[in-house]
Amino acid sequence: MKHSPIHPENLPETLIWYYIISTYLLYLLGAQYVAATLLGTYLAYCVLKQWWEETDKTPPEDKIVLAPLNWVWIAAVLVIEFSLIIGHFDNNLGIGQLIKSTIFWYRGWGLFVLFPLAGHLKIRPEIIYRAACILCLQTLILTPIFRFAALVNLPQLAYVSPFKLLGGGALPSAVNLFYIIDIDEIRLVLFAPWAPALGLVGNIYLWLVMAEQDRKWRFLGIMGAVAMILASVSRMAMMALPFVPICIWGLTHCFRPWFQISAGFLTPLFVMILPWVRNLLSTLKERFYNARPGSSRVRKALKEMARQKWEQDAPLWGHGIMQTKGPRVTGGMPIGSHHTWLGILYLQGIFAFMALGTAFFLSGIDLGIKAFTHENARIGLAMMIILFLFSLGENIDTLAYLYWPGLILVGQGFKEKWT
Repeated sequence: MKHSPIHPENLPETLIWYYIISTYLLYLLGAQYVAATLLGTYLAYCVLKQWWEETDKTPPEDKIVLAPLNWVWIAAVLVIEFSLIIGHFDNNLGIGQLIKSTIFWYRGWGLFVLFPLAGHLKIRPEIIYRAACILCLQTLILTPIFRFAALVNLPQLAYVSPFKLLGGGALPSAVNLFYIIDIDEIRLVLFAPWAPALGLVGNIYLWLVMAEQDRKWRFLGIMGAVAMILASVSRMAMMALPFVPICIWGLTHCFRPWFQISAGFLTPLFVMILPWVRNLLSTLKERFYNARPGSSRVRKALKEMARQKWEQDAPLWGHGIMQTKGPRVTGGMPIGSHHTWLGILYLQGIFAFMALGTAFFLSGIDLGIKAFTHENARIGLAMMIILFLFSLGENIDTLAYLYWPGLILVGQGFKEKWT
């Protein structure tokens, strides 16, 4: 079946389209971190401007009515910032550090408000799907080239973008060409700051390209997204690759009669093989750990130290900032990194943790109910499951500038009505 070419029809669609298909160029410039924030800010401004200019004569379908989940996320992100402010005062970190931390908050958690708000604009999901396919095709072309560069031992090329001067941060502003070597293992980062981040982006883009209607573009997009996941050599990314589709399929079919009848017949069998399943899960967990034991030890140490220091030093409002370098036992990784939930406990305390947990939980419930009848909600639910999985091993707020197209689909899912 042939489909007509897809072109942007308004300024928000144009900006989104050219941003996504120019991702590699933005990466070479080290401008993604800054550009994503500017784009999110502008799209949210368009939403507010359209809402402000509404009159009684505005057609109902053109009116901006924020979904309840938009308000939940606005409240959660503001609680995180409030906790950040109190934590800075409690730890005597100074106004200068507070301003710097607030900028990073805006460029991290702030995007969880800005891009879902943009879902209320007239942005066709098809624009995002096709642009994602084009980016994945570019990835499909570049991945074997970068792998070949590693095989012939071409020198690793890296530099820091001048956009770091605008507060881009060291890692997001660092550009690594070709490949990186992580504990004697060749891994690609492509347009991400580190390999597991590429695995996260690959899983997000996989769900975007699977919604593409053109069969050829969908095939190329899926191949490119899977190439990202495999090239990252990320254990979590590879686990999410089959887990999320199975999870979405189960959640959206669980109330169908044939599913429930089948579950009824299979339950006794499952009880019989439960010991075997338990042993299998234990074996898989051990293999997951041993696949990269050094990394697993560091992550375990980071989790234990973040939890202990949060409980002992700052249970209510957190420590405010993450130290530049961690202790030797964590390989120099700062405490509060590599885990969103323990990181937010360590940095912003229990109230921010509860706010974020509430926003995640309510988003899952809302999108889960709508996923039965709305494709946007189904894709949005997949995004939230992926983000939750990776939140157990990454600080997902620091990577929002990479997967923001998925946040727009989350916002469009929020906008759908319950049926």
